[in-house]
Amino acid sequence: MFYIVGNPLLTTISIPLVVMSINVFSNLVDYNFSGNALNQATVDQILARCVASPLLTAGLLQLDGGTNSAPSVAGTANKNTLIARGMSVNTN
Repeated sequence: MFYIVGNPLLTTISIPLVVMSINVFSNLVDYNFSGNALNQATVDQILARCVASPLLTAGLLQLDGGTNSAPSVAGTANKNTLIARGMSVNTN
């Protein structure tokens, strides 16, 4: 489990591409970023990093709750890719 939740002042999180080489996002793990105030760029970045991780094919990604932004059109496409892989993805 990876949780960063319930912080109404948290608007951004940076997940550099270099981190992906050590598979921060991996299969059958729950990632919870709910209840924050993440901006759209951050929501989109998290979705993109998950898509870029080939090991991520099952689990739960929560980006809903709080005042987290909804994903953009590109972010929604990445969300749909993750769902097609077998992930459960919740966004505002």
